[in-house]
Amino acid sequence: MYLPTVKQGLKPSTVSGYQQIWDQFLGEHFTGRTFRGYEPHHGNKLLNDLVAKKYGQRTIARIRSLASGIFTHAINDGLLTRNLLAPVSKSPSATS
Repeated sequence: MYLPTVKQGLKPSTVSGYQQIWDQFLGEHFTGRTFRGYEPHHGNKLLNDLVAKKYGQRTIARIRSLASGIFTHAINDGLLTRNLLAPVSKSPSATS
């Protein structure tokens, strides 16, 4: 999957940060979903839920960045033709 593939070129602290984001936020979000079944509104809901839980914009941006990187990796592997997080707002609001 994504992390085992990309971690060879990354600093240990970056890998640790990615693992923490996966464990704390993205693992549960993506579990049971396929790339084909994923839609932008899923990402929008994830980010809006984080805003509602009072996570900071920097934390949310890091989560979004890792999720987007996962989709970019899937594109590069021929599993997708577009990044499904591209249409998701980079500045979500709890009222969206």
